Amino acid sequence: MQVIETGIVKQINNFEIIVERTNVGACSSCSIGSFCNMKNKSEIVVKSEEKYDIGDMVELIISPATRILSALLVFIIPVVFMVLFYCISFFWFRFNEGVSVLISFFGCAVSYCILKLCDSKYGKKFEVRIRKCGA
Repeated sequence: MQVIETGIVKQINNFEIIVERTNVGACSSCSIGSFCNMKNKSEIVVKSEEKYDIGDMVELIISPATRILSALLVFIIPVVFMVLFYCISFFWFRFNEGVSVLISFFGCAVSYCILKLCDSKYGKKFEVRIRKCGA
């Protein structure tokens, strides 16, 4: 199921269209918003070769694949890192359970840093399509 938001075309620069989102509140509780590059932003830049005019009402469409990948990254990767760091510290380095749990939290922090790097490098490449309302 695609996520569809509405917006108004505010500016056009060649094939880049700046759209002001009209229902920003829907993203406020979303945990994967940083990976679709839309959370806490009222404007988004979308590339399109179709012709739009300033003031046009448009729909922003986020593909299901983008949603699934974002959810996988945000919800699964930290858990995998926590378990991995716990297992390495407990079974390989033979630390006691309490220390291994603390190290597993460090693994979660490492996964957060990796996710931030991925977001800065690939976050803008996630597909967000645009179409005129009613099209």
